[in-house]
Amino acid sequence: MSQLRGDNDLFSLMDQMSAAQGYADDPVVLSSGRASDNVKGNPARRVRLTSEVPGYPSDQAAGSTMIWNPYTKVLAPANPQCIFPPTNPQVEVFRRRAYERFKSEFKASLDRISVNATAKVGSNNLWSELSPVSMMERWHFDAKLQDLLNGEAHDDVTRVSFDNVSNFTTFQIKTILDNGGTVDPILISTDKTKRKRKRGERKVDSPSPPASLCSASSLLADEVKFEWTRTWKRIGGDKTNDSDLKQIFESKKFRKKLSRFIRSVMEAANEVEASFYDQVSKRATLEAQLVRPSKKSSIPKIVVEDESVFVKFSGLSFKLNIEHYRKLQVMFDRMHSSSGDRASHESAFSSSLFCLLCRYDMLQGAGLQSSMHGSVFDVLLKHYNCRLECFASPLNSRYERCCSAFYDTDAAFGSVGSFFDYDFSNGGCYQANPPFATSFIKGMYHTMNRALQSCEEPLMFVVLVPTWKDTPGWNLLNESTFLSKHLSLTQSSHCYCEGTQHRRKDRYRVASFDTSVFILQNKEAASKWMVEESHLDDLKAAFSRDPTKVVEKKSQTSSDAAKHPKNATSVQSIKEPRKESPHIKSKKTSKRKAKRKLLVEGEEGIQQLDILHSLGITEEWKLESSDSKEKRRRKKPNR
Repeated sequence: MSQLRGDNDLFSLMDQMSAAQGYADDPVVLSSGRASDNVKGNPARRVRLTSEVPGYPSDQAAGSTMIWNPYTKVLAPANPQCIFPPTNPQVEVFRRRAYERFKSEFKASLDRISVNATAKVGSNNLWSELSPVSMMERWHFDAKLQDLLNGEAHDDVTRVSFDNVSNFTTFQIKTILDNGGTVDPILISTDKTKRKRKRGERKVDSPSPPASLCSASSLLADEVKFEWTRTWKRIGGDKTNDSDLKQIFESKKFRKKLSRFIRSVMEAANEVEASFYDQVSKRATLEAQLVRPSKKSSIPKIVVEDESVFVKFSGLSFKLNIEHYRKLQVMFDRMHSSSGDRASHESAFSSSLFCLLCRYDMLQGAGLQSSMHGSVFDVLLKHYNCRLECFASPLNSRYERCCSAFYDTDAAFGSVGSFFDYDFSNGGCYQANPPFATSFIKGMYHTMNRALQSCEEPLMFVVLVPTWKDTPGWNLLNESTFLSKHLSLTQSSHCYCEGTQHRRKDRYRVASFDTSVFILQNKEAASKWMVEESHLDDLKAAFSRDPTKVVEKKSQTSSDAAKHPKNATSVQSIKEPRKESPHIKSKKTSKRKAKRKLLVEGEEGIQQLDILHSLGITEEWKLESSDSKEKRRRKKPNR
């Protein structure tokens, strides 16, 4: 194990391994810790964490095997203002603790409702079969989207401008929270106008129920009914009747339980929000009392072990593959090209990296963060000059810039802000692979429709969503007046990159659902980028193309994968089979043979063996007599 920050030998080795030399007309200083790299008092020289990628900037494709395209330059609006409050590593730790507590309370609330519930179709007791994790993830996406849209629509919402999280102390963040008007990026908002916090007291501006609270409650009710319907059909199969389900939803017993569950969840959301603010306040008070606060203790540590990097702070540790770590280094350097002080540049990177990993680790839902693999992006770049994603993160983005959910943590690595706040007036082609939450897809469509109606420049969206034909979002896209082409992909014919690819060895997974590719264009885009059949063939081939000569396990049918997305078949790289000595038997083989022996022992087993032979099964199983078993027992040494 070797510590990455401040390790001169390691950085020297990385410098020697890299063939890149940076910009020809721009003196570059690698932050390797050598005496010659001290650029204090020389702002003309840039400090970098690593060398620039050779060939940047250009429009060349990167292929399917690279985790991103480091060559293509993306021009996008700079430094938009954010409705989220700023953060830092310590505040992010407090937010994580609060959110973990909320998830536990969410599950506990469902468990209390599920007491004495039985999984029986036709009854009002399917509560015990509902999945709290799936409901929580989808509802959280929808609720935070509603918070975001509500915040963008009101002029009284506070907007903060910043480029990295190291610029704000906890005391400054508390001051912004006290003034109100910001929207928390993770915690469920229970107040539209945000509370004014003075002297530790929490005062609500209006005694009436806040609009965002009512919105979160209604979204949760819709999500419970959605999950209930899925469970109802999964357990009942062909016996299910929509009219019976409607009667259950309208029954007094169901509405009473649903009301109790929602009230419990909303109370928990209010409590964890108060707990989060209290922790921030205590930390801010402590910082204010310290004459010389220790900067060293507030900077996360970065440690490298073999091909993995670990970012550690305040008892938390997050894993990152070395390739993704180097990608984030390059992206951070490009966004902070004016850095001249090596120490502050490294500290800002460490803090920003920890906050980024901590934030996305909270979300879980790897499937909700999946992305397309490189071959598909290369096709879109070639035919339509598409180089900006509407829903991505610095961890899985294809290019140096992208729209992302959390500008407060992602800005340091190239985020241009939220898709719902992006200015599409300049036109262009955009790829959209939204989280697979029904309300989220519906909100995305309305934003795209408004942009396509108002934009006078060529504007085009390539949208990927599951083929959920009974959902409003899919039907809106399918019936859009701007729809140019619709490409359908079967579940088993294409794959995605895992949402947690930054810490996994296997990047790819077979899709859990059939996918619909909608191409939306205004008239100007239809004239500039004609979608030809050959382009669709290229897209279909790119989706089905083997990213890294991978094989697909055929142990599961597409119908099973659609019913059980958690058990969807994974795609793994081909590896040479491990050569084992013929005298060494694996544990799995011995266990399997032991089960077979048990199966055929005795008269009952002989009858089973006859049945198997009659079916044409030719595997040979030896029958053990009681004498042979006794001899084998005697040979075993006494323990």
